[in-house]
Formats: sequence, C-alpha cells, structure tokens
Amino acid sequence: MIIYTYEYQVYSKIFMNDVTTIKVTKKTKDRLAELGKKNETYEDIIEMLVEFYEKRSVGRVRNHGKA
Repeated sequence: MIIYTYEYQVYSKIFMNDVTTIKVTKKTKDRLAELGKKNETYEDIIEMLVEFYEKRSVGRVRNHGKA
C-alpha cells in the first residue's frame, strides 16, 4: 500500500516536468547525505550548498566564474 501525501502531490505537479538526473559516485552521495537532515531531500541539500557557495562568491557567480 502506497500513501501519497499532499506535499508529494504538490512536489510532483510542480517539479516532475523539470526533473533531471545527475550521476555521482556512491562516496559523493554518502557525503551529501551526511550534510542533510533526516527529512531533507538531495534537492534540499544541493540547494543549500549552492546558496552557501553563492553567498561566499558574490562576484564570481554573477560573472560566470570570472573574477
């Protein structure tokens, strides 16, 4: 028996058309999992890392890596 929550329905309606797959090693996947909390998805963890990077690289990100 599978029970779908409202959050899943909203997520699937909004994001399923925009979902892609990236390949990472098991080691990297495990490292990502260690950074997240129990209820966080890999999407959540990667978003957190991107935001962290952007805050610390103000000029570089906006200029596509050019300082």
